[in-house]
Amino acid sequence: MSKKIIGIIILFFGFFLIQNKNLKANFEKDWYQKVQIYCMVALPPEDVEKFHITVNGLWNGYIGEISSPFAFGRLMESIFSGNTYNSDKEFVETMHDQGLLVPATILTAQGHRKMQGAEFEKLACRSSKGKLPNFDLEADSYFMCANNPNWINWMIKHGKKAIDAGADLIVLDEIQGNSFFPMFQFIAHYIGTEEPGFCSYCIEGFRKHLRNRYSPQELKDKFNINDIDKENLLQRIASTNSLPYKERVETDPLVKEYIYFQELNNYLGKKKLIEALKNYAKQKGKEIPISANSYTLGTNRWAGYWAKGLIFSDLVDFYTFENAYTIFEDVPNLSFPRNKWLAWEKLARAATNAPAVILPDTEAIKEIVNNSTQKNKSYKNYLYILMAEAYANQGAFVNYYIKGWGTPENWLNCAKLAEFIIKNQDLYNTPSKTYASIGLLLLYTENLKDRIFSYLGFAQALAESNIPFDVIFGGGGPYLKNRINLKKLNDYELLIIPEAKNISSRQKNTIQQYVKEGGKALIFDPETFGLTGTGEVTYGKGSFIISPTWTYGNMEWNIGSLYFFNYENSLREQISSLVKLFVPVTPIMENTDRKVITYPYYQPEKRRIVVHMVNYDHNLENDEIATKKDLVIRIKIPDYPMAKSAFIISPDFEEKIFLKPEIKNNFWEFKIPSLNVYNVIVIGGKGIKQRR
Repeated sequence: MSKKIIGIIILFFGFFLIQNKNLKANFEKDWYQKVQIYCMVALPPEDVEKFHITVNGLWNGYIGEISSPFAFGRLMESIFSGNTYNSDKEFVETMHDQGLLVPATILTAQGHRKMQGAEFEKLACRSSKGKLPNFDLEADSYFMCANNPNWINWMIKHGKKAIDAGADLIVLDEIQGNSFFPMFQFIAHYIGTEEPGFCSYCIEGFRKHLRNRYSPQELKDKFNINDIDKENLLQRIASTNSLPYKERVETDPLVKEYIYFQELNNYLGKKKLIEALKNYAKQKGKEIPISANSYTLGTNRWAGYWAKGLIFSDLVDFYTFENAYTIFEDVPNLSFPRNKWLAWEKLARAATNAPAVILPDTEAIKEIVNNSTQKNKSYKNYLYILMAEAYANQGAFVNYYIKGWGTPENWLNCAKLAEFIIKNQDLYNTPSKTYASIGLLLLYTENLKDRIFSYLGFAQALAESNIPFDVIFGGGGPYLKNRINLKKLNDYELLIIPEAKNISSRQKNTIQQYVKEGGKALIFDPETFGLTGTGEVTYGKGSFIISPTWTYGNMEWNIGSLYFFNYENSLREQISSLVKLFVPVTPIMENTDRKVITYPYYQPEKRRIVVHMVNYDHNLENDEIATKKDLVIRIKIPDYPMAKSAFIISPDFEEKIFLKPEIKNNFWEFKIPSLNVYNVIVIGGKGIKQRR
C-alpha cells in the first residue's frame, strides 16, 4: 500500500465508533477452511458490523512509527475508536473480544527505514551503482534481499512477535521477493529508478552458486568464464538490464542462471521463514495458518519475465492474493465481464486444497474510488458480482473498503451478500464434490509461462458453456511435489492437459496409465507420449485426443489460448463441441450468451445438491444488471436417494422460491423464474435459514 494512499486515509480519520458484540468468528485451527468474510484493511467496530467481517485486515503491514506486524490495524482502531494500545497483544485481545480473527502481515520483499530502524542498511539490497533499490517510490520503500540471512532472520523475529501476540493468521506479502529482481531491473532502466539485485549477498552468493553447480570447464563452456573468482559478475548482469527476457538471455546465457539463482534462493529463504514460524507456533502450543499474497498467483510476465507464485503451494496454507483482468502486458485490461476470475479461484483452491481469498488490486480500487468520488459512478453491482463468483467457487472475496477513502455505497451489496453467506454458511461449509466428469489438469513446468493462457481460455470456455469441470493442480518442477495419482485421475472421463512438454516421467506414466485403463486425454504435446499428428489416437482402452498448436509471435498457441485472447463465441462453441464429442456431457444451462454461469456441487452428507448461479450481464458504465427470466437448468439425478424438493434462496429477495422439477432422461429440470445477480438452488436436504 502506498504512502499516498495511507495519507489520504489518515486525512479523513476522526470518527468515534461503537463496539460490535454480535458477530463471532470461528477460532478453530482450520478456521480458514470454513466460510469467512475478509476485509483488506482493518475496519473499526461499526464497519465490521455493517459489512459482517470475520477476518479483520489482511494488510496490517507497515505504517508510521510502529514496527509491528499489526501496525496498520492498530493505528486504524486507535483513531476510529479512541482506544490506545500498549502492545500488539492488547490489540489482538481486543479484536478477539469483538469476535474477530486477526491477521498479521510480514512484508517479505520491501523494507522501510522506520520499520527496520538501525538494521535497515544491512538488510536492504543494492543497485548496480551501490544505491538503495526502489520498491515503491510513493511509499518510500526499498527492496530487501532474501540472499541476505539477516533479512530472513528479521522476518522470523517479526513473525514470532505476531505469534506471541496471538495472531490467527500470518500473511506473507509479495512472497516472490527476489524473483521480482530481473523484472524490476528492466523496468528501472526505463523509469529512472534504482534496480535491485546487486548487493554483495546477490553477487557473491551467485558466485558461490556457480562454483558449486558447475565445474571450471562447464563454466568456460556454458558462460565463457575462465576464472570464477575474478569474473566481474555485477558488470555482466547489469549490462543487459535494459533488455526484455528473451533478448537478455540470448545475449548472455549467464543471465538465465542468475534469474534461477534469485528464484531458488528466495524460495529457500521463504521456506526457512515458514518452517521457523510453524515450529515456533507449535512450541507455543498453537497451529497458525500462513497465507501468501502473490499477484495473479504469480502468472504475470512483464517483458517476458516471470516471477512465479504457485511454486509456494506446498509451503503455504492458502493464497490471499490480488487479481487483475489480464496477465499479459501487451493486452489492455479486458473489459468486464469478458475475463472472469473463476479460473484463478479454482486454481488457487486446487493448489492449496483451501479456499482462495481474492481481491481487486490496489490500482483498480484507486480507480473505483476516484470514479466514485469525482464522477459519481457506482460499482455496487460490479463488486457484488465478483464477490458472488468467489463464494460460488468455494473461495472468498475481500472487502477493500476504507473509511474516509471512497464511498461505502460501493460495498453495500457485498455487505448484503456477506450477511446471506453467514446466515446460510452450512451451504458453504458442508463437504462438496463438483458435479464434473472433466478435469483440467495443470502441471507446473517452465513452459507454463506461455501455456497459462491456454488454461485460462479452457477454464472460461467450459464455465461459460455451463459444463462443470474440476481444476487439478498436479505440481511438478523443482519446487513442487508431484500430486497426481491414478485414483484421482480416474474420477474423470476426460482430462484436458494444457501443458505436458516438460513433465516428469512419473507424471507421464500416470497419465498414460489413466488413458490405457479407459480414460481420454486432450493434449497439445503428443511427442511427450511418443505420438504424432492430430486427432484421436487409441491407447489401450482409452485414447489421446491430439489438438493442433501453432507458433506466432514467439508464443505457442492452441484453441484455449486463442479463446482467451480473442473471446470469439465461435471458439467457445468449438471447445464445447470438442468436449461433447468425446464425453457425453449435458450442459447445466444453455443459450445464456456467456452471461450466466452455474456452479453445481453434490453434498452427499446432507443428501442434497447446491447450485450457485451468477449473472455477469453487467453494464460497467451505469453499474446496471440485466435481470434474467425463466432460465432452465438440468441436473443429473445422483446415485444416492434424495428428496425431490427444491427451492431458491438469494440475497436479492426475502422469501424462498419453491421449484417443481420435471424428470427427463435421468435429469431433473427446473425453471428459474428470475435471476438478478446471485441465486442459490438447494435440491433435497433439509430447509435452511433465509435472510430476513
